[in-house]
Amino acid sequence: MTETSDQSLLDLGAYIRAALSDAVTGQAFAFGELNVDVIPTQIVRVIKFLRDAPRCIFLPLIDICGVDSPQASPRFDDDYPLLSMHKNQRVRLHARVE
Repeated sequence: MTETSDQSLLDLGAYIRAALSDAVTGQAFAFGELNVDVIPTQIVRVIKFLRDAPRCIFLPLIDICGVDSPQASPRFDDDYPLLSMHKNQRVRLHARVE
């Protein structure tokens, strides 16, 4: 990705954090994607926000993945990769679960 699109994703991350500060616990940028850590009970709210907010428009939920990290605590993650075809951006939501 280019610096411009990288900055665009970083700006999007700041926007998401500001709008959903009680649902988002962290974020990182890696491999051309914005990774957002979400409280598990808030995942539906965050996905709906990313779908409905005019600045986002993440319409397709690409997949739902379970990740087992035996060395981590809690051990499991649910990952939700989203795509905004309108903005040509990708966001991956992470929810740590027990």
